[in-house]
Amino acid sequence: MKIKGLFILLIILSILSINVKANTCNPDKVSIESISTLDKTNNVEEIEEASKEGKNIKLNLSMSDVGDYIKYKLIIKNDSNEDYKLAEKSLNIESDYMNYSFELEDNSDIIKANSSKIIYLKVEYQKEIPSEELENDVFNEKKAIPLNILDNEITNPDTKRNIIILSIIVLIIISTILISIKNKKYLKPMILIIGIALPIITYALCDANIEIELKLKIKKSIVEIITPNRTKDTLQVGDEICINGDTTECFNFIGYDGNNIKMLSKWNLKVGGIYDSGNNKIGEYTSSDTGYGLQSSDIRGKINESSTYNGTVAFSGTNYWAEGSNIKAKYGNAWNTNNIYDTDYSDATGVNYSVAYYVENYKDTLEDYGATVQEARLLRYVEATDVSIGCNVSTYRCPTNSFIVNTTFWIESVKNSSGVIYVSSDGIFTSLNYSKSYNNGIRPVIVISKSNIF
Repeated sequence: MKIKGLFILLIILSILSINVKANTCNPDKVSIESISTLDKTNNVEEIEEASKEGKNIKLNLSMSDVGDYIKYKLIIKNDSNEDYKLAEKSLNIESDYMNYSFELEDNSDIIKANSSKIIYLKVEYQKEIPSEELENDVFNEKKAIPLNILDNEITNPDTKRNIIILSIIVLIIISTILISIKNKKYLKPMILIIGIALPIITYALCDANIEIELKLKIKKSIVEIITPNRTKDTLQVGDEICINGDTTECFNFIGYDGNNIKMLSKWNLKVGGIYDSGNNKIGEYTSSDTGYGLQSSDIRGKINESSTYNGTVAFSGTNYWAEGSNIKAKYGNAWNTNNIYDTDYSDATGVNYSVAYYVENYKDTLEDYGATVQEARLLRYVEATDVSIGCNVSTYRCPTNSFIVNTTFWIESVKNSSGVIYVSSDGIFTSLNYSKSYNNGIRPVIVISKSNIF
């Protein structure tokens, strides 16, 4: 009878415990009444306006640099008869990469019963997120901000869910007792332990949380130095720099020009024709092709080990730089050491066609990405033959272990009235008639200011 009495008492306590918590915890008692943006750093973009639903806050943001932050004004509404307070650990919550901190309007962490309180939330990008943590450049996480009842009890507005969980636990306890009823030796201690544990379980289940759901897109800087341990002032020839936009266009650093940075595209542009090894045209790239006019590692001009040569073009429609057997003064006073890139010849076809047509279009694309391009052109003879790159007109060779031989491409200097100099992927440094369209591609040089790199 004693065991039966204890058993009945336990059931009564369980039911009472559930009812008490059902009355204390109410899903509508604590909620976010409003959320509005107060301040943010320049690189922060709100992809969607911050939203709230009950105690949940949803943030959809874009940030680019560690230290970027956004600050919100929250109004938390407490319609219960209990005073709540922000748990001490709630005032500053850190994840692996983000920090969530709260500022109190009146230095009080108490949210009075049947009232509202203004609280400021700051979300800060505090540690670089590795690429493996991103999906399509997006990072997702959820954080819970605990609220405590001032009398040191804990209530949870998510009562319905918790009561279901609590009921399941009670049913398990009762089932365990029924199963164990045959072994009376262990029944008394079991009832005693469960009787003590039940209020603790009930207590623990009934916590109140403000939930922050963050969706963060990591926006890359427009101009980004890829080579490790380099700054805009310590770049070395060959270092990689990328411009980020709808695509990522990468370049090799080739030198400084005062406060400007000169960069050679890593690959040729996806334009021009496709030729077989017999120099017969078998195809052509058009504006309907994906990536047309942009760099592509598949577009390398004439490559000896390949049976097709991709993205090759004639240099120009005429030898506009020549005046008889001499070079026009506009372009220089000697063969080789001249610069014949000319935007006056930038038609798509005809006598005013030259590679400038493609280069200028590429420049426009980079500027649409947000980059400020001071100058766009081709590599010059004096740059190619600089000791830092190492091409040699006497030996007709360029180093074969260098970025310079990534592709076969025209440069913007001429050897004579018809021969335009080019670099080949196997290290040849020579010239070819300007009208030949089966061999060389377009590998632009762009010049940007150091101030473009942050």
